[in-house]
Amino acid sequence: MHIRLYTSAWCAYCKRAKALLEQHGFDYEEIEIDGDDRCCRLQELTGGTSVPQVIVNGEPIGGYEELLGLVQSGALAPQGNLQIAPAATRDGV
Repeated sequence: MHIRLYTSAWCAYCKRAKALLEQHGFDYEEIEIDGDDRCCRLQELTGGTSVPQVIVNGEPIGGYEELLGLVQSGALAPQGNLQIAPAATRDGV
């Protein structure tokens, strides 16, 4: 499983997301967007404009609240795969 986390140093929810992933034994790649042109592409890459933005196996899942819900429900487990439909099908699009 590959988790990519777009973050900013000033973001409290980014710190919470990293702590949640670490607490539950997830490996993740952090991409800090402070002062970087990546922030301009964030919406294009993830569909979101705020941080954190979480990508699991190439699928944008949202921010901290969505990550927390997936971890708490067991849909996202360190040794498993993401057990939800892609965002486009969840939203009926």
